Amino acid sequence: MVNILLNDTKKSSLLLEVGEKFYKDKDSNYFDLADDNGYAYHKLAAWVINEEGKKRISTACLASRAQLGKVNVSATGGNSVGLYEIDSEFYTVGDNVPDPESIRNNSYCYSELNNVLVANSIYQAGFAGESIRLATGLPLKQYFNNDGELNNKTIEKVEKSLKPLATPYGGLQSVNIENHLIYAESLSAFVDWLVDENGEMINKVENGVLVVDVGGGTTDISFITPSNEIYMPGSGTVKTGVLDVFKKLKQLISFEYDVDEEHIRDDMLDKAIRTQVFNVRGIEQNCTALVNKAKKHVAKRLNNFINDLVSSTLDHIIFVGGGAEALSEQLLNLEDYAEGFVVIPEEPQFSNVRGMLKLMTFVDA
Repeated sequence: MVNILLNDTKKSSLLLEVGEKFYKDKDSNYFDLADDNGYAYHKLAAWVINEEGKKRISTACLASRAQLGKVNVSATGGNSVGLYEIDSEFYTVGDNVPDPESIRNNSYCYSELNNVLVANSIYQAGFAGESIRLATGLPLKQYFNNDGELNNKTIEKVEKSLKPLATPYGGLQSVNIENHLIYAESLSAFVDWLVDENGEMINKVENGVLVVDVGGGTTDISFITPSNEIYMPGSGTVKTGVLDVFKKLKQLISFEYDVDEEHIRDDMLDKAIRTQVFNVRGIEQNCTALVNKAKKHVAKRLNNFINDLVSSTLDHIIFVGGGAEALSEQLLNLEDYAEGFVVIPEEPQFSNVRGMLKLMTFVDA
């Protein structure tokens, strides 16, 4: 394949390293961008190529946090940071907006708020002024009806929800979305495990594979058959995820350190989970015990759901999503299984979005 590269206009991009540019086929009028638009984070993936001609999938992550109105005004007197306009309303997007809007509902996937967060992902990725083909995701339960058929009603709502796209404040050129593809979460992660970046199959299913996608607001479980099809009776979605760990940890920290819950932001909780440290009045407190307690609390709610679907004849259980590494030990006793039975891919939080990009490239090209 011959590539055409994005012109070097010195645009900032979360996805580009020094010497890299975005990649597209010579016959294509657009670049491909995948956005795993979750309740906790938007994960991005795009093809990039370096000066030596080596192509790879580049990934990045943005918090799913936006607040109605103009907040977080620049301390130097500039415009609000991460400001977007849609339908004559302004939203501010950022890790530390003080009062982010709630997004844990079934209508989030086609909401105005999701439009704003997707727009932020596109512009932060560096595609201002470009034409792109975009992919986003849906939880399993929203992508399929109970009978296993595509939920076309919801899928059509999602397709329409990004027309028009929110406009960034500050004079950036608009983005042209040539096509909007929608994929099922967890199934996309399976594709990421199944094929490599060259489109070659590197794994296979002998008896069955269970994909456990622990996301922000939901956990999707997909039973994949040897024919690479989803077995719906062995699959499902439960409304529990990483944000429930945040919620429980907030309660525990508030009680332990006498801090009002309203003063504990999600970015603080995210840092506490990653570092086991929480800053209280200038003092760094070790909160390992609290973090573990919060994880165990949420894991108990998921265990029965997962265990009911685990079969002794499975080839693998594949843990993906933002909560894969965080909760895998609490969800399963790894000593009960043979080595290699439980698979946690490299950077599992990006499994879905890498799979989406592979589907765009190798299936829906």
